[in-house]
Amino acid sequence: MERHDGETLRAAESLRNAVRNSYPHQDDVEGHEAAVLRGATVTLKQFSPILFLELHNEMVAAAGGNPGIAVEKFEELYYDIFATDGSAIDRNAILTRPIIRVIAKRRAQ
Repeated sequence: MERHDGETLRAAESLRNAVRNSYPHQDDVEGHEAAVLRGATVTLKQFSPILFLELHNEMVAAAGGNPGIAVEKFEELYYDIFATDGSAIDRNAILTRPIIRVIAKRRAQ
């Protein structure tokens, strides 16, 4: 489920502005998390914010997309993904849930 329209670009820019200004931020992009992560790659690499996300796996799959792309993007950016209680969570546990809330934190390189 790829989306490269103005809404996705605005969400990525909004995330960049929030990170640069160090304030909490929320974007409801339901099902378009991978596109926003791609759009914010430079910001995520530069500032390494901790992210709280809701991944809409079932919605992405129903639209013919690959829900694993968002998880792959986190891996490319050296982000570890955790359950909301802070415990480790693996890729399979993330992708088998229709919707899952996670925390992502970039590890030192």
